[in-house]
Amino acid sequence: MYECALDLMVAEGTRSRSCRTGFWKAIKYPWHIFGVVRHFLDRCQPSISPSAQISPKAVVEGRVIIEDDVRVLENAVIRGPAYIGAKSIMGMVLDTRL
Repeated sequence: MYECALDLMVAEGTRSRSCRTGFWKAIKYPWHIFGVVRHFLDRCQPSISPSAQISPKAVVEGRVIIEDDVRVLENAVIRGPAYIGAKSIMGMVLDTRL
């Protein structure tokens, strides 16, 4: 699947870049990306953008990166390693099963 997606992107002329990281891991299946993401998140410095709005009733702990204009609503829990992209809204998940 991953290789097919890359082949399609190349065939469509999608531009790409590569960089040297000193780290390499094969990515054949979509779930392989989790190990790569973990590798890089473990090496990043935690940071919270000044424009992020975090409820005092939310929990943010561990190695967490929160980008610009993120809203973390009350009772949300974010435990690192985690990356929250710009303009995301994080809230508590409710279990609606009876």
